[in-house]
Amino acid sequence: MRQDLSSYFRLLADHAPVGMIITNIDDKILYINTYAQKLLNYNYADNSLSSIIPTNEVRAHQGEPVTFNYNKKSLIVSVNAANLKDSPLYLWYISDISVNKQQADELYCLKTIMDCIDEGIIMSDTEGRITLYNKSYAIYEGLSQDQVIGKHLDEIYTSNEHTTALKTGAPIKDSFKIYYTKDGKEHQGVGKTYPIIKDNNVIAVFSVVRNISKIRSLLLKTVELQEKLTNRTEANGTKYNFESIIGESKVMLDTIKSARIAAMSPSPVLIFGETGTGKELFAQSIHNSSPRANHPFVAINCAAVPESLLESILFGTVKGAFTGAQNTKGVFEQAGSGTLFLDEINSMPRSMQAKLLRVLQEKSVRRVGADYEIPVKCRIITSSNEQPEECVKNGTLRNDLYYRLALLRINIPPLRERGKDIEILARHFLKTKGRLYGKKNISLSTEFLNYLYQHSWPGNVRELEHTIESCVAVAEDGEELHLYHLPPHLRHMKNSQDKYKVDKGASSINDFLEQLKTTTLSSALREVEKIVILNALQNNHWNISRAAKAIGIGRQNLQYRMRKLNIEKPCRKCKMTGATPFL
Repeated sequence: MRQDLSSYFRLLADHAPVGMIITNIDDKILYINTYAQKLLNYNYADNSLSSIIPTNEVRAHQGEPVTFNYNKKSLIVSVNAANLKDSPLYLWYISDISVNKQQADELYCLKTIMDCIDEGIIMSDTEGRITLYNKSYAIYEGLSQDQVIGKHLDEIYTSNEHTTALKTGAPIKDSFKIYYTKDGKEHQGVGKTYPIIKDNNVIAVFSVVRNISKIRSLLLKTVELQEKLTNRTEANGTKYNFESIIGESKVMLDTIKSARIAAMSPSPVLIFGETGTGKELFAQSIHNSSPRANHPFVAINCAAVPESLLESILFGTVKGAFTGAQNTKGVFEQAGSGTLFLDEINSMPRSMQAKLLRVLQEKSVRRVGADYEIPVKCRIITSSNEQPEECVKNGTLRNDLYYRLALLRINIPPLRERGKDIEILARHFLKTKGRLYGKKNISLSTEFLNYLYQHSWPGNVRELEHTIESCVAVAEDGEELHLYHLPPHLRHMKNSQDKYKVDKGASSINDFLEQLKTTTLSSALREVEKIVILNALQNNHWNISRAAKAIGIGRQNLQYRMRKLNIEKPCRKCKMTGATPFL
């Protein structure tokens, strides 16, 4: 019978995860695997299994496991019947309870340890199924472990890095990422992804992710507190003065000079500047250089306040004016004898502009629901992120209000017109963000500086600051910043621009057409039209009216062409779709 034992049974026994013994109907041992030999201290002198374990008792349980003690071990044994060439055989399965318990305890301890670790840990198998997802990661992402474990990565995340690690078998080093879960929530983190390799095969992939949002928030608060401790004008509600403005270009120095002159006048000031140029920085600096510096500086963004609340915030309320109304001061009263800064005045509803005009004319304000006037003593500074004359022309700013507000006018130049200030600002942000992230030895490469000068910076100084911070976050300390450190949306934009860039050495239009990689006139014209429109939009901060004027067509015509060419304004979230989580 031993010779007739099929290779199938031997293979099954050799690879069983427990002890396995094969006997005939007389309990004669025909085969015993290595694991069972170790459990039973087996030697081939014992040919009968019944001399080792209670075989009849086990058979009586009809496949159900039976526990018995052997050599100070608690063993579990079960049996199944089988047939080989009409000869009945029995397959016996044996395992050590203490080993099983030890393994279960070890697994429980490991899971408990994983849940106590501050970093997020996630593991997936070769099919992309999530097999481990610790408590810290669940809390950070706002999900539950039961909700995630067992699901495919694609069911939870918009993209993942586990697939890459599974294919390449190579770890993915520390990197900063902004990514999204399927519920649309944005997450930020720094982490590593590792493949688990056994017998030269990747059997799983796991990531260790550190949530830096809280750390970054605490660091920013620390920096802010440090600034407040060293800022002599902090008590009036400001953080900036003219010394805070960084720039050495002539156009910027001339703007600062004009603002210093305006600071000494009691007249209203209108500041024009594109988004991100630093309009509030100038407003605070004007206040702090004026005779009103010891009085409050109060700022309100007209675009951020719902129209239904704007009147009560501007003018205040009296108790009972409407359901839930209390006696509250408006911003005109809060400013006292100081300065009131109305940011993005062009976004204020026209109905509210008429009431503001009355306040400026009468120099008094009436709370909502009140029957008395309160004198207005504050100076008014306003700002617009669009050309005020265009706002008057298109009706977003009243003509009479504009002339009241623009007795003094300050135009802040966009970053693209400030020349060498780009590098000066970049190095300043590199220093401050390096200190924030604990990376004090990062430098700028020549190609990176060239890119900074070539980029149009539609978001101006704010965009430059965020770009440098993003690069610092992903770079190693001591590293030199290159183009591959740029955020994905900027790399994509640069690649698109490079695709259509005409070589300065090109001798004819044929060189340009060759770069377009098209052979038909209609497709070439379509590509050129798209390039011209995209450049105009980017250079005018996606302002439709200004872009249309720049290329000599009407606003509606430009909107039609944008739809035809599938040109859409990139939103913040869309820009991040190239980023992936640590998965």
